[in-house]
Amino acid sequence: MIARDSRGRLFRTLVVPFAMLFGATVHAAATKSPPHASCTFTETPTTLEGALALTPKSRLGGVVLNLVISGTAQKQMHGTLRRGRQTLLNTDTMLDASTGASASTVTFGAGFRHIREMSLRSTDGKTFTGDVDGHQLEPFRIPADPNTLRFVGGASLSKRIKVKHFVAVAVRKLAHVGVTACTSSTGPPLTSPAPQILGLDCDACNLACGAAYWICLASAQASIEIPLAYAAAVGLCQKAVFECSDACETGDACCPVPCTGGTPNASGPTTYCKATCSHDTVCCGGPSNPQGTCCDSSADCCATYCLEGAFAGDVCKDPQRGVFCFAGAGDVCNGALDQSACCPADAAVCRVPASGDQPQLCCATGSGEVCGSGASKYCCPSSTPHCDERGECCAVSDVCGNGGECCPSHNCLGDACCRGQICSGILGNQTCCGEGTFCNVRSGVCCPALGGVTCGLGCCDTTTGECINESCCPKAQACGTVCCPGGNVCTDPNTGTCSSCPSGLNVCTPQSPGPATCCAAGIACCGRAGPDTATVCCQPGQICCQEVPFDQCTDPGDCRPIP
Repeated sequence: MIARDSRGRLFRTLVVPFAMLFGATVHAAATKSPPHASCTFTETPTTLEGALALTPKSRLGGVVLNLVISGTAQKQMHGTLRRGRQTLLNTDTMLDASTGASASTVTFGAGFRHIREMSLRSTDGKTFTGDVDGHQLEPFRIPADPNTLRFVGGASLSKRIKVKHFVAVAVRKLAHVGVTACTSSTGPPLTSPAPQILGLDCDACNLACGAAYWICLASAQASIEIPLAYAAAVGLCQKAVFECSDACETGDACCPVPCTGGTPNASGPTTYCKATCSHDTVCCGGPSNPQGTCCDSSADCCATYCLEGAFAGDVCKDPQRGVFCFAGAGDVCNGALDQSACCPADAAVCRVPASGDQPQLCCATGSGEVCGSGASKYCCPSSTPHCDERGECCAVSDVCGNGGECCPSHNCLGDACCRGQICSGILGNQTCCGEGTFCNVRSGVCCPALGGVTCGLGCCDTTTGECINESCCPKAQACGTVCCPGGNVCTDPNTGTCSSCPSGLNVCTPQSPGPATCCAAGIACCGRAGPDTATVCCQPGQICCQEVPFDQCTDPGDCRPIP
């Protein structure tokens, strides 16, 4: 069992170093180092290195704590306590700011007895596992009552940890070294509350966390003799340094620019920002925007995007919607919020259609009108800029009338292009006769070439009628040189004699072109193809079959479909 005052000392072990070192740095308080002590740091492109030392004038002269901190989102902290060439204590720690995971290994050297190595790991910063000198610990949560910690399988370490007196004294003295008074081999001291050099406040904050964490571990070693109790203390130190590092990354020490959606921003070897941006930067999109992005210059902001790094050289086309395009691209077309909205360099101009329901189109500079419809739209070339209603492009000189159809042949009828023969009548009227037609030059109308003839001022289809006296007469009424009136039949085509049907008979007009005849009421009639064009009346009950046999009187059941 661990005495109550021992557990109290365990917690006081953690509070003191973090309050002295971290608190002094964050608030930039003037912290004086104890006599015969010094603090220096060096910043490289990848690491922050610090040294807290007791000078030779001290009776513990030569004791030095070396710290090396590297990484941003996943931070590595290495600490070594030496006296001369002797390594007294060595620590390696990993902190993952994005997941809360952490891991540490403490290796004991000269000055410690009955313990060689301890490792602790956590995936969430709350539950820890690990081992002491190869004996695995059962998982425990922080804060933990040391009395509840157990080794897997019930193993025990009966011997108490022994710490040499000079080590305990040296740790206490190092705990009072003021990190904010550190001097740099690469820049000014960490004393200015508003430094001109980017990252100095952040370096001080991270250095203080590393030193406080190390001293937290060493202080626990100097005051706790039972290995299980020490494991609980190390877990608390590990949790405390994670919170300390997190305070640097979310406060104004490393990242003073609020940015709710701020992406991780590394402005120094140990700088990592959460929901903030580093010194002398801006938050694209505004401090409360969940998609905000940290950026070196407001001129490079495009809504929530920062056009630096991978996007350097891109051009913001729509600052409100955040649309940016590759360098050299043209206008922004349509409503897309990505680079698909950018017109390519060879079609850099966005053409907005007159109708709001038509999509915008990227066209080459100097191109003509937009032609086509729907997905088939295209831009007329500059050499043929006019688009007609048929979706064709042509030169302005080849346009019919006032903005009419394209007509390279210049064969125009008003705004329309005649792609056949212009037919002019004697009265001055004109018609365009297309393929398969010919011109009635008297009236200026077009007649079908297949089976058609001119007939007076019009046309007559010879398959259904005959031109008699300059009028087209249906074949059922044609009678030599006379066109019989309706209700009459031709009785003598040689003389052009027409007459009505005798009493009891009705005029029957065949379905196929042919002369009308007189048949009894309700009786069908059929014309005859070939030379004999006489129309005959069918027998009662028969029909005039228009399939097989064609145009013949037959019983309904014998009229078969055309195969």
